[in-house]
Amino acid sequence: MSRCTCWVAVLTMLAASCSDSADPPNGQSSPSDSTAQGNSDLQKSATTNNNGNEDLPVPVETTRSSPLGRWLLTASQLQADGGQDAQLAIVEISRGDDNSYQAKVLYSSPAIFPGATLQSSEITDQKVGFVLAVGGGELNFEGLFDKGVIRGNSPVSGEQLLPMQLTATEDTEFSQEQEIRTAGGNEFLAAVSSDEPLVALKQFLQSHGESPMAIAACEQIIRIAKPQNLDEAAVKQSAADYYKLAARWGPRMEQMAHVKVGSILARQKYLPDLVIEVLEEIESKLTDDDSAALKKLVTFTKATALVETDDEGRQKQGAEIIRQMLEEDPLNHIFRFAMAEYTENHGNADDALELYAGLVVLPDVEALLIREWRAAGVENTLPSETVTRLWKEKHGNSDGLDAWLDVAFKSVVHQIVKKPDETSESLGNRVALVELFTGSKCPPCVAADLAAAALEATWPMSHLIVLRYHEHVPGPDPLSNADSEARFGYYDGRGTPTVSLNGKLVEGVGGYVIHSQMVYDSLRQQVAPELVQKTDISLELSATAKDGKLSLSAQVGGLKEISENLRLRLVLAEDEVSYQARNGIRLHEMLVRIMPTGPEGVSQDNGELKFAQTIELSQLKKKLIDYLSVYEGQYIQQGIPSLFPVKPLELDKLHLVAFVQDDQTREILQAAAIPVAGKLEYPAGPVEAPLPDFDTKPAVKPGVQDSDGPKLISPGTGSK
Repeated sequence: MSRCTCWVAVLTMLAASCSDSADPPNGQSSPSDSTAQGNSDLQKSATTNNNGNEDLPVPVETTRSSPLGRWLLTASQLQADGGQDAQLAIVEISRGDDNSYQAKVLYSSPAIFPGATLQSSEITDQKVGFVLAVGGGELNFEGLFDKGVIRGNSPVSGEQLLPMQLTATEDTEFSQEQEIRTAGGNEFLAAVSSDEPLVALKQFLQSHGESPMAIAACEQIIRIAKPQNLDEAAVKQSAADYYKLAARWGPRMEQMAHVKVGSILARQKYLPDLVIEVLEEIESKLTDDDSAALKKLVTFTKATALVETDDEGRQKQGAEIIRQMLEEDPLNHIFRFAMAEYTENHGNADDALELYAGLVVLPDVEALLIREWRAAGVENTLPSETVTRLWKEKHGNSDGLDAWLDVAFKSVVHQIVKKPDETSESLGNRVALVELFTGSKCPPCVAADLAAAALEATWPMSHLIVLRYHEHVPGPDPLSNADSEARFGYYDGRGTPTVSLNGKLVEGVGGYVIHSQMVYDSLRQQVAPELVQKTDISLELSATAKDGKLSLSAQVGGLKEISENLRLRLVLAEDEVSYQARNGIRLHEMLVRIMPTGPEGVSQDNGELKFAQTIELSQLKKKLIDYLSVYEGQYIQQGIPSLFPVKPLELDKLHLVAFVQDDQTREILQAAAIPVAGKLEYPAGPVEAPLPDFDTKPAVKPGVQDSDGPKLISPGTGSK
């Protein structure tokens, strides 16, 4: 990720961080965006002056005696490579009619802080606080006026704080927008890389105590305390220096310094009694104004320290706290790893295996742990390695492990399920249909995929049906097919994930593992009212497999009149497909394979809305293979082999799903599903189709870009 893109991400996160539970991202994978694109407005080149920048707003070299005047608001992202600053806005502080301080925004960065407006301010001679609305969220600045500069901070992502400064200026706007290396960044990097980092970092603090990088230097000293074999007295002194320096950036930053000290030492399993002492001091000062995320962090960090003490009673106390926190937040990888480690260390291998398995099967969690461990300077055994070892110790070999991990995946996901508020008696007879359009290479589809699996476990199929249509977005997907593409086109699909509830598109379903609970809760709230609806419409279905053939029928009843807009649509969905997708989803339930009625469905015939068909099962599988072969062939023609090295086409358990839809409004009026009865028999050998000959270069499918290859047309009728 470029630094420019990184700043966009940081400020977006900042804008959404003012409530304890930020909304999940609405981002999708779009056909033309296989990777996130940086903001081109931030990617302007610049020659350098003594500070590494030129043609940038320059702070006024003056010492102001009060907060009055124009101020340049700058945020600092403290990074391991020395940090970056971004200039966000120009704020003017003046006196009102009652002689009190008041603030207004004169200008804000159109690229990374567009349209910022002042929501409120609270300013005294020593303290400056204001709230700026930007991008649908808020920046909540709190700072202290000291010697002509206002140093402060704003919350980012719940429990994190971003250091910010207001420096005197006479400008009314920026002449150019460009990131600036944080003052002292190069010197900080040199100190960290020194042969004697502890000495070098202390020298850095003496010469650059005014820089935001001084905060990073204090953190780094705590981080290397264990490798440097600092005793408790030395660590306490370094922590005290950290608190004192952080206090210059406001009370919140001082509070966070205590939390950081405890968190760093706890992760390194170093001086647990000191960690408990530090965090108990913080606990005693927490108020209702402090965020739930901060309180949770303090509680968890203290619990991990209790586990590391020599007192068995305190160990059990800490473990119980972690267990309760994991129960409340079952997809939290930090809680899960801590509980797994404690459980294994105390001889419960079976429970430890299940806990570690959750870290292995949840998408991208192991990679996230690796990044966090590196940042914290700690080393741990990968959960996947521990799972393999524990499984072999129990079973003697690794046979059956993959299948068991599929079961573990479903088990972990179902832990976010909440019991329905409705009683069975209060539910209506109208069956709701959720249609999820997703992709195996789509990272922001993860939250929707996990939430959909949890929805299926919340209500039975007699009340809620969830279907998954896979698309070649952002890249080729072996679970896709022509009918899935066409159905995506029916809803004018442009990106994944897309969710439809009874034909109405649902917003805000994009996200990653950490957003799964929020997406599930949101969908659950929207599904629940649909389930109490009643209707006179009924669906009678039949699906039986015998002698290599599948006989299907569906008939709609209860319609007083059948309008020309009504369509009956049938779907054959595979109950469960085990396939390790690129985005980490390993189990795909109710996967749409074909629409026997065609994506367009069937209309009324002689006053009846019905459908009947017998399908050759060999032809069903061949149709899916042909589709993938044609898609793959276009890439092979351009020298890109093995597009689909794995084609999951077991088709051993199927459901027939039918629904009645008004094509004018897209509303789905009724739905039903039954399992296919009988024995599904396919040819013993592969039904591999030959690749077609391409006499001409494949046509371009507008806007479709795969991260692994060129733009190509999809053979599906849903191509756009």
